[in-house]
Amino acid sequence: MDHLILKEEIIKNVWPERVGDPDQVVTAEEIASLLYRVRKRVKGYFAIKSVAQKGYYMESIKS
Repeated sequence: MDHLILKEEIIKNVWPERVGDPDQVVTAEEIASLLYRVRKRVKGYFAIKSVAQKGYYMESIKS
């Protein structure tokens, strides 16, 4: 929460079997799909923000 998670960290934790395999590169579309599903589940409570060319961070939404 409130700290940057690198794209590589997400890939390593979500798709560990594909790390280092040039034949199974994780695409931007796969990451976007994952983020879409997570955002849908946390909508109203948390926001996931992207940092260009770096990664993502989640912040609490104040109600």
